[in-house]
Amino acid sequence: MAGAAAAGRRGGGAGAAAPRPAGAAGRGAAAAAGAAGRKGRGGRKGLGGRKGGGAAPPAGAAPAGAPPARAGPSGAPVVARGAARVRLSVRFDTQMGDEVRVVGSHAALGLWDAGRAARMAWSEGGVWDCEVELPAGTVQEYKYVVCGPDGAVKQWQEGNNGVIPVPLDAREPVTLQDSWGGPSQSAGKLGAKLSGWVKDMERLVEGSRAEVRQVQMELAEKNEELARTVARAEKEVGAARAETKAARLELTAAVSDKEAAVAAKEQALLDLEAEIQRAAELEEANRELKTKLHESTTIFQETLTACQDLLNGENDALDLHAVLLDEARGGVEKPTNSAR
Repeated sequence: MAGAAAAGRRGGGAGAAAPRPAGAAGRGAAAAAGAAGRKGRGGRKGLGGRKGGGAAPPAGAAPAGAPPARAGPSGAPVVARGAARVRLSVRFDTQMGDEVRVVGSHAALGLWDAGRAARMAWSEGGVWDCEVELPAGTVQEYKYVVCGPDGAVKQWQEGNNGVIPVPLDAREPVTLQDSWGGPSQSAGKLGAKLSGWVKDMERLVEGSRAEVRQVQMELAEKNEELARTVARAEKEVGAARAETKAARLELTAAVSDKEAAVAAKEQALLDLEAEIQRAAELEEANRELKTKLHESTTIFQETLTACQDLLNGENDALDLHAVLLDEARGGVEKPTNSAR
């Protein structure tokens, strides 16, 4: 436990005030590269708990010693798409019941909250290690912290924040073997790692630029095709509008003709009804005339008969008068009707 006590003296002792987290990942990378080899010298430190103890693990947190990575059916760690596995290890002798965690700038590292930091597993020789998944193509900062059985922060790692340049395409886990006195033991290689990461980023940017240019060319072709399609559509729409206008005019003319024909038929029907009415009136007048004519004829016949009767009566009177005259003359021959 002497190593733990010495480590505690170097780290400021148990219950020391927690250092503030480092700034942006880019500034942390530059600071880590500049501080390579200066182990033991003061620098920026990660965010810890409150004085006298750290934040308690959140509800539902994995128990101590739980594996940090998910396991697939074959037992191999399952890495999320667009992520890379990073394996961190540090040697530190802790007191009984204490554990070492790694806290940092990503959610997998607790976002500088020691209560949510990635828990490390102890192995022979006082080596603590864990494996986490971090987004590919990013730079993350981290720091180790000692927590007690209750989860309270007891000690923070000394020195600057560690820097993890996560490569774009990592088929194997990125391994970092650190020292409690400062960032990575391979800090001398940090510049090379950062240079490699920068080159990866440059390749990514160049590839992205090429893809953007390709997309721009395809977009320009699509825009030209779209413009041609729009022009054709506008031409077709114009022709359709002209045809529609002509058809509408023809339909209007046809409707007008139909309306005029219907009006003429209605007028003819009205005229026919008027003629029928006049014919009915004439028929009635004809019947009245026939009746009057019949009456007149009857009266005329009656009058004619009366006249005939009168004439016949007058002849008889004349005959009688002649007879009387003959008798008075003494036997004169009575004239016949033919002589008269």
